[in-house]
Amino acid sequence: MNKPTALSHAIIAIWVTLGLAVLSSVVSRLSGSIASDVFIGNQVGFALCAIIPYKISGGRNWARYFYAVLSASGAAMMLAGEYQGSSSLDVALSWILLPVDVWILYSLFRKDSSEWFKHMKSACAS
Repeated sequence: MNKPTALSHAIIAIWVTLGLAVLSSVVSRLSGSIASDVFIGNQVGFALCAIIPYKISGGRNWARYFYAVLSASGAAMMLAGEYQGSSSLDVALSWILLPVDVWILYSLFRKDSSEWFKHMKSACAS
């Protein structure tokens, strides 16, 4: 079974949003908006987050649920106004990318995507 197009696009979108977050963090550090320790922590976090789209692409169902939990908790914190340690650029980017995140989640949990994950699970079990 081939990977659904919407799922492939969602994975690309995750990589792009992750790249934008890295770039935003670099710009924030260069402008002095965030401290060095925050910057290093951000980069370590982004490196760990790079595992998620890789695992989703490999058909790991847990990774899409993990991504959903991370996205939902990030959106909830953003809506609650929790911006401590974030630059204004990071905050603006988060608001701009919120609809993209919603689309990614929709694409990850569409019926055809869910069927592909089930197929991948059964293929690995065989």
